[in-house]
Amino acid sequence: MLDRRHFLGGACASLWLSDAKAASLPVVDGAQLIFSVLREGREIGAHTLTFSRNGDVSAIQVAIDLVVKLGPVPVYRYEHRATEIWNGANFASIDAATTDNGK
Repeated sequence: MLDRRHFLGGACASLWLSDAKAASLPVVDGAQLIFSVLREGREIGAHTLTFSRNGDVSAIQVAIDLVVKLGPVPVYRYEHRATEIWNGANFASIDAATTDNGK
């Protein structure tokens, strides 16, 4: 299992790779990384990355869903969706939407 620390370490290491090496990194179509989001030691949601690849073009779907509750009553909600498109090692575009407690 790949934890957040190892994933971020690998991501930082990839900054030193040449474009050709970075473009050849294995991205398995449909692979996911799912992180639990904690607040004061309690899980309040998840941060999910879903990867897809078509030749040199990679897409990363980002989904973040958080809910903070006071007892059983939700007092704060956060939702974020984004799609990043990469052409090899070059960032191409991002489309994102965020709802922060209804706004």
